Amino acid sequence: MKKLRMLPGRVVKNILRGGMSWVNSHPKLRQYVMAITQRLGLYTVVRVIYSRLEGAPYQPRSRKTSGLTSADLSPRARQIYTDLKATLELKRRKNG
Repeated sequence: MKKLRMLPGRVVKNILRGGMSWVNSHPKLRQYVMAITQRLGLYTVVRVIYSRLEGAPYQPRSRKTSGLTSADLSPRARQIYTDLKATLELKRRKNG
């Protein structure tokens, strides 16, 4: 009896997986679908459903630092960076 109740869910899941596979194999269609979901405000919902069907847990994207240090910058970029840091520090002290 329990297996019979689970059958519709499995059928729907398999249909959705097949549809996702087909959409993923057509890049222009995938871009179009993504654009429409973003316009309708459904992007997050679709992303959660997609990740659940793929078997991966949904993890919202977060800003990640690149891990670069000022030593990795060119001399000109390093100068701009240090000037910017100094200016921000002065403003912070002035307002703080």
